[in-house]
Amino acid sequence: MPSFVERVGSLPPRSLKPFRTFILNLAILAGLATGNSHSADADDTRPTYVVDREELELSGIPNVWHLLRTRGGGNIYGINSVTALGGFTTVFLVNGRVVPNVHLGYTLESLPVSAIERIEILPGSRAATIGDRSLGGAINIVLRSDFEGTEIRTGIVRPRQKGGDSDHVSLLWGGSIGDGHLVIGVDRFSDQEVLKADREWSRSEYNRNGPTRYTDAVGVSALGNTVLYLQEGELKSASLGDCTGEGYVPLLNPGRATGTGCGFAYSDIAWHTGSIERDGVFASFEHPLGDDKEFYLDARYARIGAFLRWAPSPDRLLFGPGDTVFETIKDWLDQNSDVDISVSPVIQVGHRFASHGNREWTDTITEHDITLGLRGELAAGIEYDAFVRDYRQTYRELGISLVSGSLARVQIGAEKYDVIDPLSPEDPTTHEASVLASSVVENQTASTIRRSAGITFSGSHLSLLDRQADWSMGFEAEYRDFHNTLDYRDATDNQLQESDVLGDPGLPGVGERRRLSGFSEVTVPVTANWDIALAGRLNNFSDVGTTRTHEVATRYRVNDRLTLRGSASRGEVAPAIYTMNADEFVFNTYIRTSLGRVLVVQSAGGNPRLRPFDTKNTNLGLVTTLGPFEISIDRFRIDHSGQPGVPTAQAIFNRIWSGGGLPDGIAVNFDQPTPRIDSPWVNVRNSTRSGIDTRMHAAWSSGFADYSIDTRWVRVTDSRSGTFGILVEDDLVPRDRLNAIIRARKGNLTASWTVNAVSRLKSGIYDDEYPSWTGHDLALSWRNTFGLDSLVLTGGVLNVTDNGPPILPSAPRQFSTSYDSLLGRTLFLTTKIAW
Repeated sequence: MPSFVERVGSLPPRSLKPFRTFILNLAILAGLATGNSHSADADDTRPTYVVDREELELSGIPNVWHLLRTRGGGNIYGINSVTALGGFTTVFLVNGRVVPNVHLGYTLESLPVSAIERIEILPGSRAATIGDRSLGGAINIVLRSDFEGTEIRTGIVRPRQKGGDSDHVSLLWGGSIGDGHLVIGVDRFSDQEVLKADREWSRSEYNRNGPTRYTDAVGVSALGNTVLYLQEGELKSASLGDCTGEGYVPLLNPGRATGTGCGFAYSDIAWHTGSIERDGVFASFEHPLGDDKEFYLDARYARIGAFLRWAPSPDRLLFGPGDTVFETIKDWLDQNSDVDISVSPVIQVGHRFASHGNREWTDTITEHDITLGLRGELAAGIEYDAFVRDYRQTYRELGISLVSGSLARVQIGAEKYDVIDPLSPEDPTTHEASVLASSVVENQTASTIRRSAGITFSGSHLSLLDRQADWSMGFEAEYRDFHNTLDYRDATDNQLQESDVLGDPGLPGVGERRRLSGFSEVTVPVTANWDIALAGRLNNFSDVGTTRTHEVATRYRVNDRLTLRGSASRGEVAPAIYTMNADEFVFNTYIRTSLGRVLVVQSAGGNPRLRPFDTKNTNLGLVTTLGPFEISIDRFRIDHSGQPGVPTAQAIFNRIWSGGGLPDGIAVNFDQPTPRIDSPWVNVRNSTRSGIDTRMHAAWSSGFADYSIDTRWVRVTDSRSGTFGILVEDDLVPRDRLNAIIRARKGNLTASWTVNAVSRLKSGIYDDEYPSWTGHDLALSWRNTFGLDSLVLTGGVLNVTDNGPPILPSAPRQFSTSYDSLLGRTLFLTTKIAW
């Protein structure tokens, strides 16, 4: 079996040999264990890890989204993303309050690192104690609440390549208000767009002097103006039009066809990421009410503006013999090539509506989250925490230069839209009018509302073995409202169906849910060194009925150096509101049969008859200390069964062909010219994931400086998922991920070196693997800069070796990006002054 280092991969050839030696040594340590700063607490029955303020500031990342979700291409800043971030089974919390997973990226982008005290990582199921689909754990973002004084922070992030510049500024104040304490912070953040054309590995690359093999092209789609037809059962292709206009690329063997084609260099005019501007404010206020209770207020507000530009809409247009357009295309091909499409029962034209212009989306998002609470001591040894909360996020999007498929086909059929040469039509006036007549404007309005109230009691009683049993119990009521409407209008202000708009991923729907919950947890000392924790939760939902979750966890301290722990949970999880209430969406797809590829129409949408799905989670691990090293090793496994999913048309056809039954809600009609499959979300998806999460932390001093090292290694041993009980190995799941940090402190200087590594991962399309990826970050923090006690400068370089993304060897147009590889080598500088 290859070693861990072979699986992760080595540094690029241009890296220095000492770097390579360090990685080898570090991997040997990681083979024993890995960890997080101030990582595993041996007193916890379940793993808990903390990312502290120093680590956040030295990361150089300006907001939480980039820090937690998009760094390292699956490494996720050392978090076990297989269990903690997969499939929306992680709950993100701010100050212990759950944040909805709707438009989660915008919420986390609205949280600047400067506002955060620490990030608590809670792997393993927390469904009984936290609830809300926290099957893969939880990540609690704790904002600064005990700050005293004033702090001003400014920061810049500057990639050495074009695009992706970030700027942020924040002001924080904390102090006494009467007998209470208030912390308030305001901040502004902006993130520049990154164009595909501004990256060497994603810009359109092809032979400027003649045809290009489709497999050799980068950033080129076969859907420029390519005719696909059948000849003696073989898929053939031909280029339609002269293919000489701006953006068009002559191709050889486009897709899986044999012949020529007219592609479109979409990467020249599309973006990797859009631009974002965000303004936010947060406040935390606490005020005593007598000797045994206090009032508290937590409030956040953010407003985000975002803009994204993409290439013109593509479509696959079907025409048959006898159709006017079919005959027009046939005549053109007869005159300009040796292709005869009359032998084909139908032709398909992969067409790009380039004359409609780039698609553009402008987003405006607002979010507020307000919690009022009262906590104190109810009686001797019994504490309480009661709260009411109001959360709301609104999302508005304006999309322009979209195309209606049906209106475009009407214009093409009437020979008003020049499908052969849309950039230089024979009749420009008529063509321009047809472009306007088939154009669409999108207005999307979405909102997520959560209103909740609850109370929790906790205490320590029942003294056993000179130790006390800790307990907590609580009740909560919540109302949720999900509202997502998409309004599409043509040039005459007529409303269109969502499924009629080309290339738009909108999923409209309206739904609401009420929940009543009761939960409890108790930790009982069995012996002087052995604890058992039991937890349970009962939820009653207005739309799916009752769900139950049970958890058991145990910790056994063998001696002062070794602690064993384990946990197991089993329960039911309510399906998401949108999977039950989304409107129907219709699209075209293909299935493979003994007669070849067959075009089918498939519909998907919400299913109000969905039932809760089952989940199991187990974790076995240990925490040990070896000299200065604190090590934790945890073996995890998560199983989901009956999870909501939309089966592919191919999976449904295979099920029918093998004689298997179909779940209620799926309907198939093959007795029509174009077969149709109606498939809403149904409880058919199963998955299993397991692996080892190892972490190590060490700190020591020498006569020269103080040192610390943190390593995190996640090894995935099994990851499979599928529908109808057929599990296949998941693609795009890296088997090994390593994050390591070495830090040295001397006086007012702190230096940090971070290594992120991701092993090879399979392609979901090709029989090939993406190569491994390794990146390095360097950071230096200088406190009391230039003798000013209140000034701190932190700067450094992210992705020092300027590594681009892993690129598939057999298909250079396929790459897997992350925050690091997208920006390349990036400089950052943060200034902080406090008084």
